[in-house]
Amino acid sequence: MTRKLNKADQWLINEVEKELITTYNLDKKEAGLYIKHSSFYKMLQDKSNFVHHEGIEKWVSIIALHKKLKWRERK
Repeated sequence: MTRKLNKADQWLINEVEKELITTYNLDKKEAGLYIKHSSFYKMLQDKSNFVHHEGIEKWVSIIALHKKLKWRERK
């Protein structure tokens, strides 16, 4: 059973999204889709304590690894 995301969850999603945009030069929509279809998002709904315990950079690197993202220089 999934639960409704709270403000702390939303904050974490926003921080991960910002880091994906900055590090991998993604647009907001693209970063949002990667997050929504990631294990990070599913775990946030089921095991939020564990997800919040891990750092933002850790989740960004996991999403990047699963989506095979490469670091891209900003234009």
